[in-house]
Amino acid sequence: MGHPAEHLTPDGVQKLVPYLDSSVILGGGYFPTVGVVDSLRAGTLMREKAQAAGALTVLSGTEVLDITTAPDSTGNERVRSVVTSAGEIATGNVVICCGVWSPRVARMAGARLALTPIVHQMISVGPIALFAGTTGEISYPIVRDVDNGMYERQHGGDMEVGSYAHRPILVWPDDIPSNEAAVLSPTELPFTAGDFDRNWSRRLS
Repeated sequence: MGHPAEHLTPDGVQKLVPYLDSSVILGGGYFPTVGVVDSLRAGTLMREKAQAAGALTVLSGTEVLDITTAPDSTGNERVRSVVTSAGEIATGNVVICCGVWSPRVARMAGARLALTPIVHQMISVGPIALFAGTTGEISYPIVRDVDNGMYERQHGGDMEVGSYAHRPILVWPDDIPSNEAAVLSPTELPFTAGDFDRNWSRRLS
């Protein structure tokens, strides 16, 4: 059982988040069971668990190119194989857990997933001297400014400020670049300062 949520005074918030100016807030809510997941580490752990449970083959850096289907004895389409850049794998079952690529992969099998990748703007403002002596990725709570659709969080020695208050920026799964074509990573798109700046203009007006 986790600890229950707490209502905090401005001073109570500042004790947990000493870089926050308590004079500009009326209070806060503290949710101690909220956590941060390292997606790469989580993927590694899931792969290791799958291998321990009997998964025979793990292919890293391999792209799914197609999912072949064929009608069964009742006329329903069933998965027959997964075609990858490393070859074809015969299977009757596919679990799609590809994050933002999931709708694209599902469509290969004739299925539709109601998921649309959406960009949010985030800037880095570090390094922050207060974070220099901390260990790991995050030692202080994430601050969520729900009135303005913003958040601030530690990332190692850095501070990230993110916004969800800008215009919706949709990205179709087919438009996500490949590993080779991506400037940074396939899911880290170029920053559009105008969207972030417009949000701050609204916030400060």
